[in-house]
Amino acid sequence: MYCEEYLHGELHKLKFQVTKRVQDRLIEYRPFFPWSLFAPGNQFILEPSGHDSCIFTATGSLRGGPLFRKLGKRQMEATRQHMKEEGENLKRILESDK
Repeated sequence: MYCEEYLHGELHKLKFQVTKRVQDRLIEYRPFFPWSLFAPGNQFILEPSGHDSCIFTATGSLRGGPLFRKLGKRQMEATRQHMKEEGENLKRILESDK
């Protein structure tokens, strides 16, 4: 997978490897090096929830020690804000009647 996203005002071009896929249920993926050092795995989970609906959950794993937390504080806050906005945008798109 490939994506371009703006985080803390900077364009990031990222490549990911899909590590597991279950049709209509699950996608697990991880970024390539060097990002894989800090974010070893992510997933999208779709759980059926009644007629024509589902619960969509996106999770990400981050790792780093105290030095990373201190040096990456601005980036972590930007990432938190980005994930909130991304979730809201995705929810709006999925719920629209296009």
